[in-house]
Amino acid sequence: MTTRTVEKGICRFDVEDRGTHGYMVRIMRRGKMHQRFFSDRNNGGKRKALAAAREHYAMLEETLPPIQSQKGRETSRNSSGVVGVHLAHDVDSRYPDCEYWSYVASWLDENGKRVNVRFAWNRYGDQLAWELACIARQKEIRDREEVRRLYDRRENARVRKKKKSVVQARKTSSKSTPATKARRKK
Repeated sequence: MTTRTVEKGICRFDVEDRGTHGYMVRIMRRGKMHQRFFSDRNNGGKRKALAAAREHYAMLEETLPPIQSQKGRETSRNSSGVVGVHLAHDVDSRYPDCEYWSYVASWLDENGKRVNVRFAWNRYGDQLAWELACIARQKEIRDREEVRRLYDRRENARVRKKKKSVVQARKTSSKSTPATKARRKK
């Protein structure tokens, strides 16, 4: 059996012992494989089979939804809930009783090289280490100080927003009730 890729999504099949010759069109979208075989015999020769395969591939590309990026997708191998963030456990070989737990953010840089940033529980605590690792992964930032500044900015914005909503809730609730109007008159 001889197979070779002719162009994207189209492979040539030549199975001599079965007498199968033709082109297989394959395209996957949203986890479902769409494929169809175009034999030389049924399409009137090699060139016509290839032309029919190209036409079918073009039709599939037009009708099927666009390719979804793999970046940031949750997979069956991801148990932390955030793609690219996992819990790591280390033991210092010099001190067998000394264990380290940390959240590790990892991603591929533009050259395809793996980048890791660790946030230790000892230093940041469980919850903060998790949030910092998630920020580092989301922004793909290696500098821990910059990640911490981003976290502080987010927290300050959350606090301001919460205070603002509490103040607005107090203003609207105090204006609208008849009991508060009666209290103000006294």
